[in-house]
Amino acid sequence: MKTPRSWLILFIILALLDGVAWYFWDTYYADKKPVEMTVAAGPAISDSYLLMTEISEVIARHNPHIILNVQATGGSSQNIQLLQAGKADFAVVQSSSPAVSRAQLVAHLYPNIYLLLAHPDSGIENIGDLVGRRVAVPPFGSGDLKSFWQIGDHYDLPIEKLQWLAMPLKDAIVAMEQHRVDAIFLLQAPRNAPLIRLIEDMAISKRPLPRFIPVDQGDAMALKRPFLQSNILPKGTYLGAPPVPARDVPTVGIEQLLLTREETDPELVQALTEILFEQRGDILLRTPLAKHISSPNLDTGGASLTVHEGAERYYLRNEPSFLQENAEPLALVITVIGIGGSALLGLRKKFSSTQKNQADSFNLDVLAIGRRAASAESLTETRTCKQELQSILERMIDDLDNDLVTEDGFQSFALTWEAVRDLINDRVRELEKKA
Repeated sequence: MKTPRSWLILFIILALLDGVAWYFWDTYYADKKPVEMTVAAGPAISDSYLLMTEISEVIARHNPHIILNVQATGGSSQNIQLLQAGKADFAVVQSSSPAVSRAQLVAHLYPNIYLLLAHPDSGIENIGDLVGRRVAVPPFGSGDLKSFWQIGDHYDLPIEKLQWLAMPLKDAIVAMEQHRVDAIFLLQAPRNAPLIRLIEDMAISKRPLPRFIPVDQGDAMALKRPFLQSNILPKGTYLGAPPVPARDVPTVGIEQLLLTREETDPELVQALTEILFEQRGDILLRTPLAKHISSPNLDTGGASLTVHEGAERYYLRNEPSFLQENAEPLALVITVIGIGGSALLGLRKKFSSTQKNQADSFNLDVLAIGRRAASAESLTETRTCKQELQSILERMIDDLDNDLVTEDGFQSFALTWEAVRDLINDRVRELEKKA
């Protein structure tokens, strides 16, 4: 039967456990409101906007404490501005965008590739044939327009002889069908859904299908602009029968990056990064772009960007700790220290034993002098014993100074020495009385 004291102790323990449970519930779960964040994603019909929309829905399914609002914008330039001004927590930008303060990398999303489409009756076979032709290019204010001039710069196209017209893709396709433009330049993901639908519609209605012009000097272009990467647009990317394009087309790619501000909560960034990679299958069911999502090089980041602390925590989650990574060297060091310590202890023990033996030797010599003095029959003999006793004391003090004898050994010797000295003095007095 429990005593009143036992019941009191049990009550106190239960009360403490209840208090701890309540603390954790109140801190981490109770009334925890979802955190709303915004991502500047690009035009509403762009691949980046569609991808971030799908990611937002997957986040809502797997982490109810995070709400990611997807904001339509004019493109990378505006996205950077919104991020820097604090009006967006994340931004999708091209790797060619100039780095800004406070912007850090979360992940690589997918590559955009340079696409140059020509009307089949235009006679355009290569980039040089664009001179004197009408070319539809991306709208003003978009980073895509700069990409067209990067091609013009590398291939040395005379600006004054290019008839370029800025317009959206849908308008550009119509203009090319009506022979108002001869070619279209665009920067898109390899399987851009609107472009696929347009080409399929053209094939179904028996309209002439565009010809894909190669951008065949990607490696050379990357020497001047390192953010560019050589790429291949595979045969049949947009249509299988007839294949569009009709053959593999060399081109150039540029990465789309997901950025955040340096001060964004690392835990939120880590949670978002975890969903990007742990729930990639869910995202992939919604859009094939998800297969391109990848982690950055943690040593170089992306371009001149550093990786955000929260994202880095996720990427390094499986990295061994310092102790795990250096287990063998540390074990060797500990073993050496152990052996060294044992050796030192052994040496110390041996040294202490030597010191004790030295003290014992002095004590035996003193006792021998005492025995001789006790049986001495003349004052001359006792004086000799006294001189030898003094000599032993001097040797003992010298050994003590040189750590050949311990303090304890000296104390023991001192007691013996004083006893023998008193014995000699008594024997001297006895012999003087007889004399």
